[in-house]
Order: sequence, then C-alpha cells, then structure tokens
Amino acid sequence: MHRDQEHQTASYIEDTAARFLLRESIKHERSWRFLI
Repeated sequence: MHRDQEHQTASYIEDTAARFLLRESIKHERSWRFLI
C-alpha cells in the first residue's frame, strides 16, 4: 500500500512536470523554432 502511494506521487510529479514543460514550450514556441 505504501509503495502504491509512492508510485501515485511519482506519477503526479511527472504529470505536473510534463504539463509545465508543455506550457513553457508553447510559450517559447517561436524561440524554439528560431533556434531550430
């Protein structure tokens, strides 16, 4: 049960990080396109 809770927390952190990176990439989309 404890291990399952740790897995849920890790998934939540990964999901939050993924959303943050997605938001940042959208925000700086023009910059990324310029760099590439």
